[in-house]
Amino acid sequence: PAEPTAGTTDTTAAASADPLAIDPATGGLTDAACSTTLSADQLNPTGEALLPQCRDGVLLATYKVGPVGLTGSALDTARANLGQSGQWVVQPVFKDNADGIGKFNGAASQCYSKAATCPSGQLAIVLDGQVISAPSINAASFKADQIEISGSFTERTAKDLATALKYGALPVEFEMQQAQIVSATLGRDALHAGLIAGLVGLILAALYMILFYRVLGLFAVLKLAIEGALLWAVISYLGTSSGLALTLAGITGIIVSIGVSLDSNVVYYEHLKEDIQNGRSIRSATEHSFVSAFSTIVKADVASLIGAGILWWLTVGPVRGFAFYLGLSTLLDLLTSWAYMRPVVKFATSRASLLHRPGVLGLPAERNRSTADSATPGEPTLTGANR
Repeated sequence: PAEPTAGTTDTTAAASADPLAIDPATGGLTDAACSTTLSADQLNPTGEALLPQCRDGVLLATYKVGPVGLTGSALDTARANLGQSGQWVVQPVFKDNADGIGKFNGAASQCYSKAATCPSGQLAIVLDGQVISAPSINAASFKADQIEISGSFTERTAKDLATALKYGALPVEFEMQQAQIVSATLGRDALHAGLIAGLVGLILAALYMILFYRVLGLFAVLKLAIEGALLWAVISYLGTSSGLALTLAGITGIIVSIGVSLDSNVVYYEHLKEDIQNGRSIRSATEHSFVSAFSTIVKADVASLIGAGILWWLTVGPVRGFAFYLGLSTLLDLLTSWAYMRPVVKFATSRASLLHRPGVLGLPAERNRSTADSATPGEPTLTGANR
């Protein structure tokens, strides 16, 4: 990209503007000028040029710019902030030397007094041969870090101008390292295949859980549905607020997280079955098993989060999408394991119709039904005896 350049401005149209497109009827520029890019070398550094101000390819205004006063190398940085009035402003910071704020104050003094070299009192900011802003000067001199460009900025336009000021002067040249053409059909087919794979995996995992754990397996499938709804809500919010997109790598991370979620249920259910086989009642085992099971779930999920974090830190591109969605799904698994899994199992085991039919829950029968609800394994119980 060309360096942003500054010069005196006049909104009166000039008759010559080669190589930009000129309307022969009016002598002004047309929308075609918005598609023309000029480098800093192509701009006349000593004379005048007719340059467009465009937005989204539409000509907004035409400026006659005078000689180049200073370039973007005079800037130290630029940032967009909310001003004291609550409106967005751009705050350029110039280098505190003769080539920075010194040159800017020289141009500002001419524009403030509306000298012959700057009759409009405006200073044009030019990038790639187009005027991106032409603020009016309201003081003869400024301090390097106390300059503010105000106007009818939105957050986007303020940040765009700050970015152009901050990075436009960098002498960056791009070299092509690799080029690959991917058709829209290939991308659509890959997305379709990923969704089909995820759906098939979800159905098979759900069938396995229901066949092996019966009603508890159904609860595990409902837990997946809750996590899916929460995940969709987060993706929708981040998509609107931060531009987050769901990629193929992200879909892969979500598919992997199905196993992570169901594994949490399996850990709890197996602890529950083991406690019942060791002599605890179903109701007692529901609470006792969750404590030890949740400790295991936390350790497993933390390991998954560490892996996702390392992938995010060490990689770029699509792999980061995989790491992000895997980590997000793992956090949701921790949330639903604590807030949903224990309460729903506790509710099921409190129902007499299910408590007396543990096989429906996918649990073994209690060893001693007469004392299971009142005794704790390892503690003596008192019962009546006939002599």
